[in-house]
Amino acid sequence: MGAYTDDTTGQFNHCAVSVGYQSGEYLVFAVDRIFNWSMGLANPSWRLTPGTAYRITYQVDQQPPLSGDAVVNTPNLVEIKLIDSVPLFKAFQKGH
Repeated sequence: MGAYTDDTTGQFNHCAVSVGYQSGEYLVFAVDRIFNWSMGLANPSWRLTPGTAYRITYQVDQQPPLSGDAVVNTPNLVEIKLIDSVPLFKAFQKGH
């Protein structure tokens, strides 16, 4: 968990929290300075090409599946921008 600043301006950029799993993957949630939020998936062993986009489907518990675009930020991290939705936020908040 942490708050991050822009390297050039020093202004707040985003805050993030992550959890690691035994499989080696990490799940990350972030909120930026204008309250856009995103979900990230990371694995230190991945060797992805930054800028590449993947169409993905994700699901929270028994909720209906949702689609999104996962964009590679670094060789081992993809980011999925999440819609501005109270029901989606609550599904993640209460999800298992």
